[in-house]
Amino acid sequence: MKEKFTSGEWEWQHDNESACTISVFNFNGVEICRLQSEDDAHLIAAAPKMHAMLDMILKNQALGSPLGLKINKLLAEARGEL
Repeated sequence: MKEKFTSGEWEWQHDNESACTISVFNFNGVEICRLQSEDDAHLIAAAPKMHAMLDMILKNQALGSPLGLKINKLLAEARGEL
């Protein structure tokens, strides 16, 4: 199924106006979200890479295998299907 989220690599940086606000951007510089935690920013910015890696692993797994079922469920959750 086609993902509905913003594709491409994401990065984050502190907002120029406040050191307390962190913005996450896609590769075109479009702001995806704002947060206050660098730990959350790292996780959110890595989300597209993690999704792609899980999708690649799933393609190399038998869909009915325990790992394949878990990955398929997680990816469905990330797509908002669950």
